[in-house]
This record gives sequence, C-alpha cells and structure tokens, in this order.
Amino acid sequence: GQSLNRAGFRGREFSPKPPGVYRVLALGDSCTFGITTTTFFEYIPTPYPQRLEQIVAERTGPAGVEVLNAGVPGYNSFQGVLLLRTKLRDLRPDLVTVRFGWNDHFMSRQIRGDAFREPDNVLLLGLQDLLLRTALYPSIRRLQRDLDTLRQVKTPSKPTVADIPQEWKPTVPLDQYKHNLRRLAEIAQARAAEVWFLTSANAFVTDANRGQYDKFPVAPPA
Repeated sequence: GQSLNRAGFRGREFSPKPPGVYRVLALGDSCTFGITTTTFFEYIPTPYPQRLEQIVAERTGPAGVEVLNAGVPGYNSFQGVLLLRTKLRDLRPDLVTVRFGWNDHFMSRQIRGDAFREPDNVLLLGLQDLLLRTALYPSIRRLQRDLDTLRQVKTPSKPTVADIPQEWKPTVPLDQYKHNLRRLAEIAQARAAEVWFLTSANAFVTDANRGQYDKFPVAPPA
C-alpha cells in the first residue's frame, strides 16, 4: 500500500545526478527496502538508506548528499548484479552500498541451479549486456522461468516426512555468492564508484521485539 517511484523503487525519483551532489546508491533486499517480517509484513517508515541521508544532512547540510534506496524485497546478490547492469546503470553513484545475503542463504527447492548465474564466457556476457538493453530479452527470460515453474508444479498432496529436505542447499551457492559480490564491486568500480559491503548478524530483530527471544535456551553443540 506504499507508493514507489517510476523505476519501481522506494523513495525519490531516480533522476540525473545534480552537479556537486555526492550520490549514494543502496543495493539490497527487504532489509534495505524497509520491510520486516517479524509478525506479518511491517513497513519500516525510515529504512537505513533514508536514515543515512537524514544523518548526513543534519551534520553537513541538506544539499550535499543524496541516498537512493534501490532495495527490493526478496532479491539476492545475483539480482543485484542485474540491477547494476540494467535499471541502475546510468545513475552515476559516488558510493554503492551492498547488503545481500539472507535470500542467498535461504533454501529454495523450486529454483534451478543455473537460475542465478551469469554466462561464464566473456563474449556471451557481452552479448547479454547488449540484450539486457532491450525490453524483449527480459520478457523472454521471464516467460521461460514461468514455464519452468509450471512444469515443476505437481498435484497438491498432504506433506509427509519425505518432503522435508535432508540436506540444506542455499538458493545461491557460496561460490556463486562470492562471485556475485565481486561482480558488484567490479561493475561499480568500473563506473568510478566506491563500494561498501554491509551485513547484519541478525535479520529480523527490531526495537519492538529486541530481547524477546533471549529466554529460549540455546542447544549445546552436538
């Protein structure tokens, strides 16, 4: 129920960078966008990109720095790479902050292993860059993913013990996650931007629920 800008992101419109402005581009998932799922979906009024801009404005004045919130709920590091290669390619940030990890770490049984992977061949990667500048290529890829998902859909049945995964497999394997982080830095630095990687030790703690889980005992190591 909250409004987005014309590019589909939260906050101000992504317009050309004004002269003399230091621009920060905040990449990330729902933690960056400003949603928490502690109960249901709770909209955070001032997520950290907007709060950062407020703090800087209080210290240096309102005109010197702007922070663009490019967080998208549910996105992982690979999708962040694609954002830098497509929608966000012309924003000319001075600093890119990157906060991905939870959606890479979580397990999805419905995603193919190659779904979040760039072409390994340099020529294919360059060709993909050209195709990503068109509207047709993303539409075809999206249709392909939808068809793949439909093929995997089975008749609903009552869950059994056999349905419980016996081995944890992240949506984005660790080696690919590392590759994606390197690619984010590579793309941003090629556009003369500095890169900061952000992280959080706990995904779903807010001021409202802080400490309420401390009463649960921690199981001893096996």
